[in-house]
Amino acid sequence: MLYDDATVLRIIRAARDELNWREIATTNGVKLRTAYSWVAAAHSAEDWENPPRLLRGRRRNTKIQDVHIDYLLGLLDDNCYLTLVEMVDALEARFGVRVTHQTVKRHVDARMYTMKQTHRDNNYRNLPHNKQLRQDYVIKLLSYKSQADRCNDFIRRLLTHVEQSTPLEDVVLVADNAPCHARIEAVFKEDRFSSATLLRLGPYSPMLNPIENCFSVFKSMVKRFLARHRQAILQVPPHRTIKEHREEYLMMAADLLVHEAITLELCRKCALHTVKFHAAAIQLQDMPVGQ
Repeated sequence: MLYDDATVLRIIRAARDELNWREIATTNGVKLRTAYSWVAAAHSAEDWENPPRLLRGRRRNTKIQDVHIDYLLGLLDDNCYLTLVEMVDALEARFGVRVTHQTVKRHVDARMYTMKQTHRDNNYRNLPHNKQLRQDYVIKLLSYKSQADRCNDFIRRLLTHVEQSTPLEDVVLVADNAPCHARIEAVFKEDRFSSATLLRLGPYSPMLNPIENCFSVFKSMVKRFLARHRQAILQVPPHRTIKEHREEYLMMAADLLVHEAITLELCRKCALHTVKFHAAAIQLQDMPVGQ
């Protein structure tokens, strides 16, 4: 609470004149602890004619200093893919300071650093050859969308494979609303696969899809892998295109990390995580974002 200068002077002058300053403070609605700090400050400064200026919110001693923050921001300028864990390790290696990742987050939050990534604008995208490849891609994509049987064939092969170990009566296939899934109901109407169940996921409902959370973990691991190998990714060998070189690292990351990331335990946790939203869905409540 803020007090006017007249109230402050009234109390400290009463203390100077050896009057009952506590009673005056109570009468003016000032807490005795606050009034005592004014009197003590005036007595220490031997100044009874001016309201004391008390230092409030004084900065405490902290492990992480401005030089550490500047160092972290410099690292982020060089590599915007750094994770909090990697910044914690960098601080310890450079300054011998060990802090938690939450401490680093608080200090770099709302700070400005560049997210600019290496970009080569060599206009290769508009070469006649690449234009032709783009045209072929779009034509084939449109033709694939009109041939939903390709997706249906995949589902038939999938159910046939699953049937070898699990009765189809126990199989529930969850599908979203991608264009290639438009006609998969036809598969489940066939006599051979009619005992299996198709469950359509509602649109804009990632919170009910455990697969999304599993792949989020996998993608995070891939991003960390690419961040660690960023310098090697930028050094494209002769006679290789940038696309081929980057695809090689993506395939390497996928081969190395998919089995490490997508585990039975993770699938179980992600499936249980979706359960917390079931009640809200049944009650037609708004779904929170980012949980």
